[in-house]
Amino acid sequence: MWTKDFKDGRFVMNLRRPIASVVAVTVSAALVLAGCSDEKHDGNSAQESSVSEKVSTSTEAAPSFTPKDVAPKTVEKFSEPVVDEGLGLTYKLVSVAAGNFGGTTVVVTVENNNEQPFPPSALKATYKFEDYDGNKELSEGEPLTISDPDYIVGLDVPLGVGAKANLNFPYAVSPSTAYDAEFTIGNVTFKGNLTAAN
Repeated sequence: MWTKDFKDGRFVMNLRRPIASVVAVTVSAALVLAGCSDEKHDGNSAQESSVSEKVSTSTEAAPSFTPKDVAPKTVEKFSEPVVDEGLGLTYKLVSVAAGNFGGTTVVVTVENNNEQPFPPSALKATYKFEDYDGNKELSEGEPLTISDPDYIVGLDVPLGVGAKANLNFPYAVSPSTAYDAEFTIGNVTFKGNLTAAN
């Protein structure tokens, strides 16, 4: 704003009022921006908290598999599925015959009844047979080593909830041994003439 200088009669600009106005505008703008910044910050915090909660919820560990201690079960009829309460599995003996790579292969269908995937390391299987050597104890068949990478022996990956799979268990024994043998998987033993399952 222009004002008259009474000393020499000239008009001079009075800077006090414009400066005060500029200061007032600057302070007001700063307060408005600060408010926006707080709102944005609060919004981000809420969003980050929400994301964090989702992550912590989604990364909760699934319950691990724990076998139950149960009495072994022996089965001499192979037409029906058999439940293994200890491992939470159901077995169906499919066939016991000469394998594609020699020896004898036992094929069994396994179904997972658990509420979590079944780990491969928890499933064990053995094959025993009568070799008629005068010894009343059964001989145990050695698992057959197969080099073909496409041939899967036993359970190689976790079995999903409610999933079924046909598993191969090859042994380095003659197929004739299956007429008087025992195949044990988990807590269940299939006993007798195993070729009857074919």
